[in-house]
Amino acid sequence: MSEAVERPIDEDIEVVNGEKMIRSSHGNLMPVSGIRAHVLLADETARGVVRKMLDLAEHNARVKQEIFDELTAYQDLMFERYRARVGGRRGGLTVASVSDRHKVEVSTADYSRVTAALPAAQALMNEILDDLTGNVDANLRTLIMAAFERDEKTGRVNVQRLSGLRKYDLQHPKWPDFIRAISDAIEPAGSKTGVRAYTRDTPDGQWKQIVVDFSRV
Repeated sequence: MSEAVERPIDEDIEVVNGEKMIRSSHGNLMPVSGIRAHVLLADETARGVVRKMLDLAEHNARVKQEIFDELTAYQDLMFERYRARVGGRRGGLTVASVSDRHKVEVSTADYSRVTAALPAAQALMNEILDDLTGNVDANLRTLIMAAFERDEKTGRVNVQRLSGLRKYDLQHPKWPDFIRAISDAIEPAGSKTGVRAYTRDTPDGQWKQIVVDFSRV
């Protein structure tokens, strides 16, 4: 009877009876000594890079929270001191250094999603364009229908392109129905606040953004 699993090295590797074991995709423990060298190299490389990326993601999340806490504290302090909330509409805020060589900008963007009304809007658009064949420029038809296409990677529809269809005014009795359908097909899904930092060499130089991708944190 084997002894209990000793201290886990990580989520895939365990030590059993003093022997290093690795868990396969089927959940079975296999002796590391019996695995071919190139397979082990791939395993170590994959786990090593993933571990570093996870550490970096955790670090970014922690720093991002610290940044927002610091900016919130600044706004609260300004409000306490001057009885006025600093910042612009929808969470907009710019904080600059005395030298005017460093600044931080905070902005809030709304985002939307499509609803079950989208197929109805697309069907109405197809019907309208079919009725207007010969009266609608082919390029315009292609542009309009492209708004309903889904991204090959994400499977999502571009909400901005869909919303842009409302700027057209096709002469068809069902056009008002389409406008209602496309309006119902797009609904608010929330908002996201982002922060960007910029620096420049001189007070009149060109701003350079400090690139840190917090978008997926």
